[in-house]
Amino acid sequence: MKNKVLLMTMIGIMIFSANLVLAISGEPDPKTVEEIEERQELMDERREERQIQIIEMLCDRVNNVISRIEERVEQRRTHAQERLNIRETNLEENRNERAERLEERRQNRDANREEFYAKLEEKADNDEKKVAIVEFKATIEAAVKTRRAAIDEANKDMREGVDVAIEAKRTSLEALVDDFQNSEEEAMEKAKQACTDDVEKDEISAILKNLRDDLRNSRDTFNEAVREVEKVSNIANDLAEVKRETMANIIEDFKATVEEAQEEFKNTFQ
Repeated sequence: MKNKVLLMTMIGIMIFSANLVLAISGEPDPKTVEEIEERQELMDERREERQIQIIEMLCDRVNNVISRIEERVEQRRTHAQERLNIRETNLEENRNERAERLEERRQNRDANREEFYAKLEEKADNDEKKVAIVEFKATIEAAVKTRRAAIDEANKDMREGVDVAIEAKRTSLEALVDDFQNSEEEAMEKAKQACTDDVEKDEISAILKNLRDDLRNSRDTFNEAVREVEKVSNIANDLAEVKRETMANIIEDFKATVEEAQEEFKNTFQ
């Protein structure tokens, strides 16, 4: 019995010693190592999936920004076209109104002159005065015709010059809008391409910043170019100044002709 107890005690001591040696030696349990590696791989996969989700979310944000920009670009083009159309429509309406008022004034003045000539004829009590009236009327009517032709020519030159300026402005603005749209599309395409590559999360902020900077540069360039194009409007101002000078000369010539005719007529009609 003592031998049996002694033997069991020795076996227990040997097992304890073996486990103690294993623990001290640091040799891991193969099953435990495999579980740890599997958990680590799972964590890495989840971390990578989360990283991909974050990048996709941020790239979606970039795409949303780009979509809004594309809408604004098209709206800007439409708005610019509408403004030009409105200006041309208003210009045409104003021209028609001025032409109608001019024609109405001419008709009134024609009627007034005819009434004036009729009153003179009533006072003509001899052939000399009647001849004087005929000559005076012919001189005045010729002067009126000359003045009207000169005014019509001045108006025509003004209209044609303004039309050329407007067409030049339209062409320039359309080209500028095209260039502006192309530059914004290039900036947006660059941002899209950056998000399709192997981009890191921290790089998304840089992509958005670069996009904003590129778009700001495009807008600044566009606005500066538009200011230069707007100077085309100065052509209309220059044409208006030329027309004013021309009209002043026409009126002076007409007044000189009428005054001379009146002086001769008075000498005969007295």
